[in-house]
Amino acid sequence: MPIVSWLVSRFRPIGKIVSGHRCCTASDGLFFSPQQFFPNKLYNLGSRGIEYDLLPFMESNGIATMAYCPMAHDRHTRKLIAEETSVMEISSKYGITTEQLMLAFVLSKEGVCAIPKASSLQHVLLNAASVDIVLSPEDMDMLAVHFPSPKRKMSFDML
Repeated sequence: MPIVSWLVSRFRPIGKIVSGHRCCTASDGLFFSPQQFFPNKLYNLGSRGIEYDLLPFMESNGIATMAYCPMAHDRHTRKLIAEETSVMEISSKYGITTEQLMLAFVLSKEGVCAIPKASSLQHVLLNAASVDIVLSPEDMDMLAVHFPSPKRKMSFDML
């Protein structure tokens, strides 16, 4: 498959950035800080800051976003999300793990792929199966009650 679009993921001094067909850089008139203009973003149910303006921008420009830590960045946060009632109810409804639900949520966003951790073959298989999970609009609404998307511009969460 040919490469049809590409993105400069780390800024160099402006004179060293090479612009090309369907390449997004500062020289294209996009003046973001290096922290904002990086397609790998912390994104999960508990960290949805990129939904306000970055995800819509990336989607409207045909640029993919890589979500890291799609199942939360530490065990404590993952446990808090997994034990939330709506997460448990939706997971039970589909017969999936709470981690699969967290990954399915991230993957449900247009143009978003993820970097899920997998420490065993079973984790790899469960993660792979998450691609086939389709959450209903009602499921998304239920999750949004407990894990709302931002209503204003905010700093992105970072590790």
